[in-house]
Amino acid sequence: THRLEEAERELARLSATVMLLRETAGRLQVLLQRRAATLWYAGSWVFPGGSVDAADGDVAQDLAGAVRRAAIRECREEAGVELADGADAAGLLHWSRWITPAGRERRFDTCFFVAALPAGQRITGDACETVESEWFEPETALEHAASGRMTLMPPTRMSLLDLQLTHARHGTLADLLQGERSRPIVPILPRLVGPVEA
Repeated sequence: THRLEEAERELARLSATVMLLRETAGRLQVLLQRRAATLWYAGSWVFPGGSVDAADGDVAQDLAGAVRRAAIRECREEAGVELADGADAAGLLHWSRWITPAGRERRFDTCFFVAALPAGQRITGDACETVESEWFEPETALEHAASGRMTLMPPTRMSLLDLQLTHARHGTLADLLQGERSRPIVPILPRLVGPVEA
């Protein structure tokens, strides 16, 4: 599904991120981590993720596999969680794809995945790229962002809203994971716009 013009492909770096989920007393929670002050998007709250590396595989030969392996690796490195590579409750479910708008200094072509926190595992943040790890109900994180108490990038904000609405429609995390298996992945390409002139 990653089919950009060659010029676009060179500018947008392949990456992957995981929306790690759990359910507590019937309430959906998602893991967010605050980026260290020395990194790009400093202070923003993000999902575990990062760029696809050569160690993840040859993207020319197995693009989908390399992206999934990157998601699993980043989740292990940044959250201390080991995921299986499968679209089930213990693995990965492809959720969406966001491409940074043209004109930005850094551009990413990012696959978003969802996965349930595997039984018996707990979060151990890396304390390097991330300085805090916390579980949030999507609506709580959105409220914090709206009030200025936390910084969310637009794809993170929209993904949280999507999770909130999708969970409400399915009712449980298990039903969400099952019901969204055939979710269509349509690239989301935001566009930067200037202020509206009077």
